[in-house]
Amino acid sequence: MKVDISEFEASLKTDIKRLRELKEENRRLKQISADLLLENRALKDVIALNPAAIRELATVLQTEHGLSERRACVAVGLQRLVYLSAVTKS
Repeated sequence: MKVDISEFEASLKTDIKRLRELKEENRRLKQISADLLLENRALKDVIALNPAAIRELATVLQTEHGLSERRACVAVGLQRLVYLSAVTKS
């Protein structure tokens, strides 16, 4: 059986190029993930300092970002009953 080395070389070059592209994409995704984690930690710190801001932030997530009430409460770590009781009191 005769083996054509040029086919393997071409395939190897293509694989190397694809690997480089995947490494670059992985680097970008890791950077995005790191940015989001940092943002998430900062928001949690702000919320921990000011409990009233939690309800306000949940409302902003609903009105400006289109999240449902349930998803907004989950996003800020607030129980829906606590959110609803504060909203109905005001």
